Amino acid sequence: MRTRTVLVLTCVIVACNGEHELAAGPDASAIDAGLDASDAGLDVSAIDAGPPTDAWLSPDDPGWTRLPGFPDECFVERARQPQAVLAFHWAPCLDALPGCQMAVIDRSVARLQSVGSGAGGNDGREILVWWLVPMTPSGAWGPYQYWVVTRADVAVAAWRFPQNGPRLDCGGGPVTSSEGIALNTWWNLAASAQHAGYVSVAPWSDLARLDAPMLTSSETLWMLFSVSATTLASGPDQSGEFVAVEPPRFATVGHGRRFSPSIAVGHSVLWDTTDATGTSSSIHRSTIDGPDTVVYTAAPFYLTGADGTWLTWATGTIGPNGYATFDELWAAPYSETPPLTPRRLWTAASAGTRGTWEASGFGGSGRIGDGMFAYLGTSPPTTVRVVDLAGRTRREYAMPPLAPNLDGWSFTLDPAWVTRDEVVVPAHRVAGGDTLETVVRIDLRALPLEILPGS
Repeated sequence: MRTRTVLVLTCVIVACNGEHELAAGPDASAIDAGLDASDAGLDVSAIDAGPPTDAWLSPDDPGWTRLPGFPDECFVERARQPQAVLAFHWAPCLDALPGCQMAVIDRSVARLQSVGSGAGGNDGREILVWWLVPMTPSGAWGPYQYWVVTRADVAVAAWRFPQNGPRLDCGGGPVTSSEGIALNTWWNLAASAQHAGYVSVAPWSDLARLDAPMLTSSETLWMLFSVSATTLASGPDQSGEFVAVEPPRFATVGHGRRFSPSIAVGHSVLWDTTDATGTSSSIHRSTIDGPDTVVYTAAPFYLTGADGTWLTWATGTIGPNGYATFDELWAAPYSETPPLTPRRLWTAASAGTRGTWEASGFGGSGRIGDGMFAYLGTSPPTTVRVVDLAGRTRREYAMPPLAPNLDGWSFTLDPAWVTRDEVVVPAHRVAGGDTLETVVRIDLRALPLEILPGS
């Protein structure tokens, strides 16, 4: 059975426009005594291309606890024992792919729909965000959807939401980085035309802060997200606004005209915009208290990453569907004040077709970490490339060519994280009509180095 592909890990709906206020309300917590009976009879399968099996249902009680402040129709529940929701290990990739390991689920309360990074353009080292949905043998979705965050291969947080329906639309998901985590949730009741969004932010050392919504809004909009230990950066929304959230405070920090991620580093929000003439772009650094500082201005470009050590941006074009084709990569040591010291790492002219990559405008523009930048090749994405920002070198890993019927391996989302030794990328394998959703970790140390031309 083919799973439904949904771009969810970098696109989360949450409200950050309209009326905003500090959330308040009674503690309406409720704890389930184990998995719901409606879950127990569902067909949930292991992460393989074989027949479904019920063997993966967790024998443990996750301890679902109702979070306060949400309506009964669109409740949010947190697992007190997230390890009971999901456990996995690494094993050699199928088809004997060299230098490749894949995530294999040992235990899960539901079928895996997708897995990847919840990071927005910055370092998400050793962190994965898993989206799980129970499915019946007939292919119908179950009553819940689950989000699980794993760090260093262990589930550290998990939530479940009611599944959407004709008159019910609610959900959300986590946003992560090496510094912290945010939970963005929303609900929309068609019968009453009521809708709202909630935001909470926490450092990894205090995940209990995520248990209560700290900022609410009367509207829900598509937005892009990035998070540090203190700050949620989001935008642009449909009106082009970039915002900073440090619950219970919220501030609009800028306005842009196109898809481009905002990135949180500490208390700073980095974002970029293009002038009215379309002839130059600027990287801005803002905080919730202001002021706005223009860090860099040049010919039109797109901000792609920032981790407090490096900044990266690319030149190219973004089409009306929100997808970009980039043809030059630039980088500079991170600075929140000008001037930057930019270096051009490659161009399409000097590197041939291997110089370009295609990405979703909804945050799909590569991953930065450990002084490295990883990105996917053009569609279909069967190649991942990793650039050493200081060393001006690049490594490349290519999956075997797809068969004429598109059977084989391909990458599905931005790299989840990258270090000097490895890159981890969401991927799937299609074989005979069955799709395996997983994430692969690729050993970079054995790959040959390509010397990039100087700037």
